[in-house]
Amino acid sequence: MQDRWQQLSKQEWRKHLVITGIQFQESERKLTYRSAACPDPATENAIRHFVKLIQAEVSHARLEVTKIQSVEVVIHPAKGDDSKDVYTYRDWSFHLQHQEIVQLLMGQSLYGDPLGTVPDAW
Repeated sequence: MQDRWQQLSKQEWRKHLVITGIQFQESERKLTYRSAACPDPATENAIRHFVKLIQAEVSHARLEVTKIQSVEVVIHPAKGDDSKDVYTYRDWSFHLQHQEIVQLLMGQSLYGDPLGTVPDAW
């Protein structure tokens, strides 16, 4: 069984490594997968099968998208041994104001003297 999985894994890696380019032509709304030097027919077959799966997913998604009016997510944290949530989710983020940081680091407020002379206190 291990040899079978190793063989499948090698075939998957070979397929993806042989794809040398992916191009989207907006005017035709077409996605093209290219392989400059496919080593064997089995790999070519795997690539063709892969692209057919993608085409099927795109077709299915197109049908579903026409039905969708909103998207939501419902996620329940796992429970610990005490039946309590193992975590509490918080959507925190950190943003810097680029101009203010530059002004802080390069301006007079941090160094005092624009020429960079050392204050007497140092």
